[in-house]
Amino acid sequence: MRKFLCLVLVVLLSLPAYAALDFKDLKFTGHYRLRGYYTEKDGADTTLDRYYRQRIWLGVEGNVAENVFANVTMEFEKEWGKNNATPESPTATLVYGYVKLSKLFDKDLTLTVGRQPYQLNKNNFVIWDNANGLDGMRLTCASVKDWTFDALYFKVNSDTPAADGDKDDQEVYGAVANYKGIEKNNIQAYLLFDRNDSDLAQYIGLRGEGAITSIDGLSYIAELILLSGDSGAVAKTKYRSSLYYLNANYEIKDLKNLKFIADYLVVFGDNNKADNKNKNFKISSVAGNQNLEGNFNFDFGMDAARAKIGADLYSNVEILGFGVSVKPTEKLALGTKYSMLNKNKVEAGKSDDYDGKNLDIFGKYDLGKTYYVAAGYSMFDPDKGKKTTFLGAELRVNF
Repeated sequence: MRKFLCLVLVVLLSLPAYAALDFKDLKFTGHYRLRGYYTEKDGADTTLDRYYRQRIWLGVEGNVAENVFANVTMEFEKEWGKNNATPESPTATLVYGYVKLSKLFDKDLTLTVGRQPYQLNKNNFVIWDNANGLDGMRLTCASVKDWTFDALYFKVNSDTPAADGDKDDQEVYGAVANYKGIEKNNIQAYLLFDRNDSDLAQYIGLRGEGAITSIDGLSYIAELILLSGDSGAVAKTKYRSSLYYLNANYEIKDLKNLKFIADYLVVFGDNNKADNKNKNFKISSVAGNQNLEGNFNFDFGMDAARAKIGADLYSNVEILGFGVSVKPTEKLALGTKYSMLNKNKVEAGKSDDYDGKNLDIFGKYDLGKTYYVAAGYSMFDPDKGKKTTFLGAELRVNF
């Protein structure tokens, strides 16, 4: 991997000599991030999880030819102290490595090929590359006024033996449309498929996001996702569930950017266990870190609840949250949010302590234009059982 990075960097830096470009057409990008985590589950010392993670991104990007943009970004990460285990060795991985070809056929068509960033929307219920990049291609059409269309194909995992071609591969593909013809609003619709061998999940989504122009400072998010498909096994399990999300924000800019937040999420499915239908909202293989807008989070919101419940936090759940944020100074931002969770238990062996309340507190201070410090506190208080707490801190420098 390191040899590959060096080779790609050499090629990109050599391109100006062959494409009549100046070095000013290329720029170096990256950041340094140091994070500390502390999680205590169920109020027990034996469940303490304290560790640090250091990350450096180094990349180079720019126009390497007319209508051709390239990006190569590497990540160097070191983690130590996790689960009180032996420190892990430093790792170097390719985060992004892609080429973007624009103005194809002299039209507003753009083709992006390689390991690339992609985020469907900021709540990440279905697709986000999770700062790791997705391997594949994306064709974007912007030739229709106020509309953009994306055709996606991403390879998540490849079947190594490949005796039967790509039949057993894991891949995500589909189409996304965005409409911005309404002032300060974006309407999004998508049809996406997540295939792993014969297991196929289908996501149909409709989302609206933007400002209510008749009321100054009021904005909203509304999203509906319908999940269908089946496991592909001989005794098939059908996927039948839905996700509904509503969010409202009211900001008073003249009062230290004071913002009030309310949101509601409900995810549910078929309750009849006898018909082989799975009421779980199947999280896609590229969902990333799901995040409710207004969660003033350190990592991805409701950190303590996620530490307790696990990756299926946003499956079969009803969440009602209220929050507030403020900027006392130009450099300081503070926020807090209180969320009430009702977690449905559909799997054998699930305990009853997944219903409860979660409190998030978050603060960020800008030390300069390109670097800041941040800290977060999250506490999940279940109706049954003991509390789970989460603490985190971060230093980040962008360059």
